[in-house]
Amino acid sequence: MDGYKKDSLDLRNNNTYVFDIDRNDTASFGNNRFRIIIRQNKALGVHLLDFTAVKAANGVPIAWKTENEANYTNFTVERSTDNGVTFNVLGGFVSNSQQMYTFLDASPVKTVDLYRLKLEDLNGAISYSQVITIVYDPGKLAVAGINVYPNPVIGTINLAINQNNSSSFNSAGLQNAGISVQPAQNTGTASYTIKIVNITGTVVKSVTSQQPYWQGDVSAFLPGTYIIEVVNSRDKSTVGKTTFVKL
Repeated sequence: MDGYKKDSLDLRNNNTYVFDIDRNDTASFGNNRFRIIIRQNKALGVHLLDFTAVKAANGVPIAWKTENEANYTNFTVERSTDNGVTFNVLGGFVSNSQQMYTFLDASPVKTVDLYRLKLEDLNGAISYSQVITIVYDPGKLAVAGINVYPNPVIGTINLAINQNNSSSFNSAGLQNAGISVQPAQNTGTASYTIKIVNITGTVVKSVTSQQPYWQGDVSAFLPGTYIIEVVNSRDKSTVGKTTFVKL
């Protein structure tokens, strides 16, 4: 940028700039005549592709997916317990260019919790995710048609199916907790279809079990939040549905 001539040159297309100076005009030379202006290509900037927060027995697992981040992008997870008036920092870290990230709020407040993600890029630009509202009540998460452990998981995950899933379940409470349960039929040999779905809705694993338990290796999964659903293969009813976090 030539401040004297009020002109500019795109250095990506031209590497030479010809100019004159007038010794009788001090504005035509010196340190203040030229500037180099660097602009970020918005298409190549960091973009938040997905942000999720769900209820789990051990807290609120939070996961997000980004693109174009590098080791200068800062992530900060924030939570509000006063209906969004103020947000407090729960934690954060610098990106590692892996695109998938997770964070666990191990101590959610037993009220309405609002979560959001703050992103800060190299140029200091700050952006926020959408706000996700979680009504956390650990008592409603204690009853489920399935039990998944450990959660979060690194390698092997275990699934236990409650075969006594009957009218003793509080279905309204389960639905409020984000878990759908229907009574399973107990006649004949049970068969279960187990599906694991990632945050984009893609089924990443599907197996069938004749037993009320299953163990699987998820070490190759990308870090993030996954939904695991068990369906009774005979009548297609949903036995249980919950989430787990892969670290």
